[in-house]
Amino acid sequence: MIEVEPEYLYLSYRMTYRRKPDAVNFPEDYPMTWEVDVSADVFEDDDSDGQEMEIGRAVVHVIPAAGDIDLLETLDAVDQEAAGFAEVLELHPQVLEESGLGFFGGDLMILSTLEIKPGFRGQKLGHAVLESIHATVGRNCPLIILRASPLPGSGREEPPAGSPAKTALQGYWEEYGFALLDGDYMVYYGHPEDGPGDLDHEDEDPGRERELVILAEAAQHGYWAEQGMDQADGGGDPGPGLAARSEGYSQAEVEAAAAIAATSPVGAADPGWTLPGARARAREAGMTVTEWTTANRLARDFLETVATLDSEGKTAAEIAQVTGVAQPDVEKVLTGLKKT
Repeated sequence: MIEVEPEYLYLSYRMTYRRKPDAVNFPEDYPMTWEVDVSADVFEDDDSDGQEMEIGRAVVHVIPAAGDIDLLETLDAVDQEAAGFAEVLELHPQVLEESGLGFFGGDLMILSTLEIKPGFRGQKLGHAVLESIHATVGRNCPLIILRASPLPGSGREEPPAGSPAKTALQGYWEEYGFALLDGDYMVYYGHPEDGPGDLDHEDEDPGRERELVILAEAAQHGYWAEQGMDQADGGGDPGPGLAARSEGYSQAEVEAAAAIAATSPVGAADPGWTLPGARARAREAGMTVTEWTTANRLARDFLETVATLDSEGKTAAEIAQVTGVAQPDVEKVLTGLKKT
């Protein structure tokens, strides 16, 4: 093995692109495909001058504004590989939600190829290369997806599922911070400042995330559920409280979600937060980004509602009845508003 220090890596980027992104008229050209050549200064000993050597290559596709386009239709127009990534994300919509792409915006990065030459392997240089790519052309990418399958090589078939080669490669990317999603597909949530291995996904439960989102949305308009009103009766409101009930949640669960919106996030409600800030605050609160952003957004809406009703002369009991939030929680918020 030829030893290489990551700080001596050099990455050369190449991309040819149509004038500007246009997912409607030119979906086949929408992804920004970067071909990356990787080299490094290699030193035989401490006294020798470094010799530049080619050590690998990578190909990444950056999908601008991935949460705002029809991802499946767009990537299906590119090629079969890209369509495969889109199909997996279509099957797991919570991934875009958890990454913040749908709420905050941003780009999706697909790691198509990352290859380190045999003589340089065993030093986690692949981690260093991806970290470098993420910090440059991927700075606006809160989500990276890859397919952890070794390159089959000339004349050879792809290794089967569960093979030692695939298992080892998946373990390699798990060390970086990727989590298995579906088959060989793996996802990494984070911005460049997070760095490899900084995120822990072991305790995340996408099903529970979705459950909390449904309940929190129900809490935002809990009075619709309490009054048994639907969209027509409620003057155009879709009535997410009723949607929560249709999913089998009890009124007590809807009220518990209301407490999420009315208590812990209120002190942190901030209209100017960004995804990195939300991710940091979510960690502090022991929540996922989806949980924190949903609760924070609802908290802001709840504060505005309470302030408006208070200005109209409504009592805490009346505000509690309208919002579906417990009166003690309303009183806490009113006290906080009076202090500001």
